[in-house]
Amino acid sequence: MSGEQEYGNGTRVDVSVKDGDSYVYYEIKTGLSAQSCIREALGQLMEYSYWPGAQQAERLIVVGEATYDKDAKAYIKRLRTEFCLPIEYQQFDMKLGRLI
Repeated sequence: MSGEQEYGNGTRVDVSVKDGDSYVYYEIKTGLSAQSCIREALGQLMEYSYWPGAQQAERLIVVGEATYDKDAKAYIKRLRTEFCLPIEYQQFDMKLGRLI
């Protein structure tokens, strides 16, 4: 795992994890809602993974402190099914200091 890392196309991923030949990109956001975190992160994650010359990731993960509510879950599910995007949302619990 590595912190903010630059890739060949000039972009900087907040956190990238390499597992064998595959990558997972995490974009960390501080929005007040899961909706705003997803909105802010989606374009960045798409660019990191799909811009010409980019290293495509197997999973694109939005990380936010905001609660992953039913509407956000429905939205992520729709993005995954309609557009086949490997997008996920993970909530970070500041009190526990970990993803939940």
